[in-house]
Amino acid sequence: MRSVTLLTLVSLALITGGCVSPPGDSGYPSGGGTSSPHVPRVPTVPQAPVMMSTIDPTNSYIHGDFKGWDGHSAYQLENGQLWRQKDYQYRYIFIYRPEVTVYKGAYGNWYMSVDGDNGDPVEVERLR
Repeated sequence: MRSVTLLTLVSLALITGGCVSPPGDSGYPSGGGTSSPHVPRVPTVPQAPVMMSTIDPTNSYIHGDFKGWDGHSAYQLENGQLWRQKDYQYRYIFIYRPEVTVYKGAYGNWYMSVDGDNGDPVEVERLR
């Protein structure tokens, strides 16, 4: 149980960047202390960006009709690239020749965002 408490305290210190001490552990004998000892700050680890990376996004238009996402959708862009849906999402929306943005996420995955589709960007893979 002590290890769970220490793990919780370390987690709290990382989240808050502050100083924490175990409940009821002031570091002083009972009744003798007025404040708890200072626990050194734990340096926080910088978080990776969630969506965009430093690679420039590709902007183009879908050649023809966009009929949403069915889990296996593939779309040819007017710049000649062909992208296929990689993760399963199902959304029906019809848009003629919408503008799209394809960008690389923080963990190396590619995402397509379609202008006019208000859902989350969909993970895709390039076929050509």
